[in-house]
Amino acid sequence: MLAILAGLATLATVSLQGTQAGTATPLPAVTNADGRLGLCDVLPGTAPSGVSWAQLASAAGASVNRWEFRWDRVESQRGSWDFSADDAAVAASLGAGLEVQGILIGTPGWAAAHGQKPGNGVPRGLYLAPSDTHNLWAEYVRAMVTHYRGQVRLWEIWNEPDLAFFWSGTPADYLRLMTVADQVIETVDPGATVLMGGMVDPGLSFVRNLLSGVHGDAPFNAAAWHAYGPARSVYTNVGNLRSLLAQHGLGSLPIWVNEAGFPASNPNGEQRQAAFVLQTVAYAFAAGAARVLIYRASDDVLPKTYGLVAASGVPRMGYVAFQVAASQLAHVQAMTYLAGANVERFTFYEGNRLVTMLWNRGAADTRVQLTASGPTAQVTDWQGNLQTVNAAGGAVQLTLPGASYNTGVDAANSVVGGPPALVVQDNTTPPGLSLAGYVSPVRGHNRRLALLNHGTAPLTVRVNAASNPRMHQVLTIQPGALQTVDLDLFAGPSYAGAYTLSSSAPLVGAAGSSQVSVPASTAARAWFVAAADGSVSITNPGAAAVKVAVASYSGTKQKFSGSVVVTAGKTLVWKPPAKLSSVFRAPAPIVVTGSGAAAGLNPSWYAVQPPASHVSLFNPQKSSANVDVRFVGSDTVTGQQLHLSPHRTYSLNTHDATALVISADRKIAAGYRTAAGTAQIASQPGTDSVIASTGPQTHVALFNPSTTPAHVAYTVLARGSSTAKSLVVAPGSVATLQARTSADAPRGVVIQSDVPVVAQPAG
Repeated sequence: MLAILAGLATLATVSLQGTQAGTATPLPAVTNADGRLGLCDVLPGTAPSGVSWAQLASAAGASVNRWEFRWDRVESQRGSWDFSADDAAVAASLGAGLEVQGILIGTPGWAAAHGQKPGNGVPRGLYLAPSDTHNLWAEYVRAMVTHYRGQVRLWEIWNEPDLAFFWSGTPADYLRLMTVADQVIETVDPGATVLMGGMVDPGLSFVRNLLSGVHGDAPFNAAAWHAYGPARSVYTNVGNLRSLLAQHGLGSLPIWVNEAGFPASNPNGEQRQAAFVLQTVAYAFAAGAARVLIYRASDDVLPKTYGLVAASGVPRMGYVAFQVAASQLAHVQAMTYLAGANVERFTFYEGNRLVTMLWNRGAADTRVQLTASGPTAQVTDWQGNLQTVNAAGGAVQLTLPGASYNTGVDAANSVVGGPPALVVQDNTTPPGLSLAGYVSPVRGHNRRLALLNHGTAPLTVRVNAASNPRMHQVLTIQPGALQTVDLDLFAGPSYAGAYTLSSSAPLVGAAGSSQVSVPASTAARAWFVAAADGSVSITNPGAAAVKVAVASYSGTKQKFSGSVVVTAGKTLVWKPPAKLSSVFRAPAPIVVTGSGAAAGLNPSWYAVQPPASHVSLFNPQKSSANVDVRFVGSDTVTGQQLHLSPHRTYSLNTHDATALVISADRKIAAGYRTAAGTAQIASQPGTDSVIASTGPQTHVALFNPSTTPAHVAYTVLARGSSTAKSLVVAPGSVATLQARTSADAPRGVVIQSDVPVVAQPAG
């Protein structure tokens, strides 16, 4: 194969700069494509450069060729069929490993209904039964699907029917067109996929009218959208199309972005086309598109030169950008999108690789920083140039160039941003990490999780989105270092789920009003204040003075170390160094408040979307408990501190919070009453106790969600007495223990397990 496919044997180490037009150098042929990217109009035959057009598309990483099977070409006269041109295209595509997505379109003049124009007109006999030979559209579809059965399994019904240029009929006519085609295809080639024709009008009025006529099963298996203009508009438009489909019970259908293009003939067009390719792929995937196809593979007779390959067979910068997308984003299992003021950022999770694609939205260069998984990271620019960067201080820092090619063309940078860069990091989870705790839901932008390694050896941590384990990041934190993690990387600013932490050793952490548990082996409890601008109040509720160690950090570097003594029952006001995050460690419970303060990192309970207006807190201990409550999402209150006397119950108003974080310096019970009885609020899993407040109920159900047996020791607390017992809960099983043995209902049950278990009152 020619050097044009061999590409660069070794990628050069370069800085992130905007490559000039005409300097595109193809990368080695992409071999790891996963089938989600494709090209439109991959021609049969050989390019002037000597390489077949189909091989050029395959080397780019394309897996699909979207091709028009025009009725007015294959049957220009009724009954006279000529498949030769399409046969050549199908054979070339299949020979290069490309799947063919066929478009059924183009009414011949002889087949147009009365008053309809050739090309875009409604076919004659469309409303007759599909089996009727006078239904000319059905006859055409039957002939095409029969001829290409076993070769083409993807059929799109027309192209952009929401534009009069392509379809002169009504939405009802087009629905009938799809219905007839679907019935014929199902009969001739069961299991083939039928796509609703790609729409392009963002107003969606045509689609809305079309769907209003769908009753029962829809006559298509997937929908399609076409993307032109601003790259980011595909994110909004696909989302709007998804919402409209969902209103008609079709929200689960795949959506293809099967035509998206930008002409290289525009001013600075080759560079902007390359940016458009990468940015459109990212936006489309973020919107949930199943596949993305770029228009087009090579230039046609039009002067706008949409091709990623010139008519001469020479690849443009857009071709290389497509290669970067196909190779770097293959086999992605999950992704998130975070829109910043100046930077667009997408995170792709693919097994043991973490890929972050980002670009500058403005004209001036901008500096960005990403949390580092290890000591180095690989940075690939939009043209595949690779460099290894050091992750100084636990962060990857790079400068993103501005969109200089928009100068004088698009001053607002509305169509495309600056050249994208991809940061690739190893995300392998080492064996032996144990669960360290939960971070409760946090809403809003710029959420940060701060992690402190207060040990003497490096610490490995995996931060995990609880609802999707594929969304995770593995970090190495050096001794005495404080490192922050951007939680928005995991699922965007609107995500309301929890995050879990696994760690190779004890750690301290906090995220705004959220808390991370401290394992029992930690010598001193710890509290965290994130970048406080004002004073911090340290309250000692105990009966003896407490010496509090203070360490302040800027990023991962410690800037201050010292201690303060807080008198029993008093509050000390401490002024931290400006803009520094501080960690307070004490051998006894204290209360720390201030800008960004989190309460004492002690055993915590979490209630997400509390189903009742009040939550009951019960203190089963013989001494008082200091309780801190954080109300996430409440419009009226953010926090509350309580002093809970021994063996007392407190009714806590939830204040319409979307989540509660309840932390105490003693083990307490937290629950709420429902029509079915008393339910336990989720407690952090692990070796710490789980306390079930049973109320009037007689038993407690234990569920072991792990793959190993859970050895459980439990204590039933009744008025003035306690009874200790033990049992083993098999993996994936539920066991029931008796909590009430007399007329005196127990105050609660304390449960300890060597693996995480879930406890809930029952019976």
